[in-house]
Amino acid sequence: MSKSMIQIAGLTKFYEQGEVAIPALNGIDLIIEKGQFIVILGPSGSGKTTLLNLVGGIDYKTEGSIIVNNQEITCLREKELTEYRKREIGFIFQFYNLIPTLTASENVEIAARLKFSQNARNKALAMLAEVGLAEKAHKFPSQLSGGEQQRVAIARALVKEPDLILADEPTGNLDSVTSDKILSVMVKACKERSTTFLIVTHNRSISKLADKIIYLKDGKIFGTSDSE
Repeated sequence: MSKSMIQIAGLTKFYEQGEVAIPALNGIDLIIEKGQFIVILGPSGSGKTTLLNLVGGIDYKTEGSIIVNNQEITCLREKELTEYRKREIGFIFQFYNLIPTLTASENVEIAARLKFSQNARNKALAMLAEVGLAEKAHKFPSQLSGGEQQRVAIARALVKEPDLILADEPTGNLDSVTSDKILSVMVKACKERSTTFLIVTHNRSISKLADKIIYLKDGKIFGTSDSE
């Protein structure tokens, strides 16, 4: 059995626009080890989000393969993909995607219930405490700052204890001080829990924290490095 967390080979994705096929990814080969903090850099339209969506099982490849934890997810049926997303993947988005009518603890608890049939509420409260929001558990998203909402989103992603967290511009709406706080929470989770992070960003300062940086351009990898 491979020790690699993610193995991607010949990954290609085309989007149809009328009679024209637009390439989003064009032959990506990539190996990511468990517990790595990976940053994907590249200009708009380079294929960063498409790559994240394919690994997360929320889009379909045109060609190639993606193996996560020794399971080829590109061969999974929709029901199997749903289970894969529920149990193995945590998602962090730029715009938080919290449910506005639920409190912080309820937003996290819903995610916990996807994997744990018991003690979901206790797990949610413990995770909010871990990201420094124990006193805000009863607050609604509208009562929280942007940085606090993003910490709730991180708690929601972590509470399932996933092997892999996919983050799309997780600090895109935050000031630099708040961004640093958010990143410290993510790095701590990566190192202490051996959670693999795959982060798409335009923010090159995040690269300083990376175990590996992947540079995308025109749907292709044109370089990798250990850090900047």
